[in-house]
Amino acid sequence: MAVLDVEALAAGIDDEMDPKEIQQKVEGRQPMALDEYAVLHSHIESRR
Repeated sequence: MAVLDVEALAAGIDDEMDPKEIQQKVEGRQPMALDEYAVLHSHIESRR
């Protein structure tokens, strides 16, 4: 298990989403489309 902050995540996905938007989507405060989930999941898995 590791910590990955939303700023690093946003930079890793070429700023397709801003850090605030990522945090809100992950926390469930905004809906997340399947393609957005796939982009985030793919980047997180590549960092393992």
